[in-house]
Amino acid sequence: MAVVEGINPRRIFVDDHVSPSSGLIWLGNNDGFIFIGNENNDNG
Repeated sequence: MAVVEGINPRRIFVDDHVSPSSGLIWLGNNDGFIFIGNENNDNG
Protein backbone atom coordinates (compact mmCIF):
# COMPACT_ATOMS: atom_id res chain seq x y z
CA MET A 1 0.00 0.00 0.00
CA ALA A 2 2.90 2.38 0.64
CA VAL A 3 3.84 2.28 -3.06
CA VAL A 4 0.23 2.88 -4.19
CA GLU A 5 -0.20 5.77 -1.75
CA GLY A 6 3.09 7.39 -2.84
CA ILE A 7 4.83 6.92 0.52
CA ASN A 8 7.42 4.52 -0.88
CA PRO A 9 9.02 5.84 -4.11
CA ARG A 10 8.69 2.88 -6.44
CA ARG A 11 7.03 2.45 -9.85
CA ILE A 12 3.88 0.52 -10.75
CA PHE A 13 3.01 -0.68 -14.26
CA VAL A 14 -0.44 -2.11 -15.05
CA ASP A 15 -2.19 -3.52 -18.12
CA ASP A 16 -5.15 -1.11 -17.84
CA HIS A 17 -5.16 2.18 -15.90
CA VAL A 18 -8.91 2.11 -15.21
CA SER A 19 -9.45 -1.57 -14.38
CA PRO A 20 -6.11 -3.40 -14.02
CA SER A 21 -5.97 -7.18 -13.79
CA SER A 22 -2.16 -7.57 -13.86
CA GLY A 23 0.74 -5.41 -12.87
CA LEU A 24 4.38 -5.11 -11.99
CA ILE A 25 5.92 -3.17 -9.11
CA TRP A 26 9.51 -2.10 -9.77
CA LEU A 27 11.38 -1.86 -6.48
CA GLY A 28 14.23 0.13 -8.01
CA ASN A 29 17.95 -0.45 -8.52
CA ASN A 30 18.83 -4.06 -7.69
CA ASP A 31 15.89 -4.63 -5.33
CA GLY A 32 13.82 -6.51 -7.93
CA PHE A 33 10.27 -6.76 -9.20
CA ILE A 34 6.94 -7.95 -7.84
CA PHE A 35 4.40 -9.37 -10.31
CA ILE A 36 0.76 -9.09 -9.18
CA GLY A 37 -2.64 -10.03 -10.54
CA ASN A 38 -3.96 -12.50 -13.07
CA GLU A 39 -1.22 -14.91 -14.20
CA ASN A 40 -3.30 -15.94 -17.24
CA ASN A 41 -3.76 -12.37 -18.55
CA ASP A 42 -2.71 -12.23 -22.21
CA ASN A 43 -3.26 -8.45 -22.43
CA GLY A 44 -0.43 -7.41 -20.06
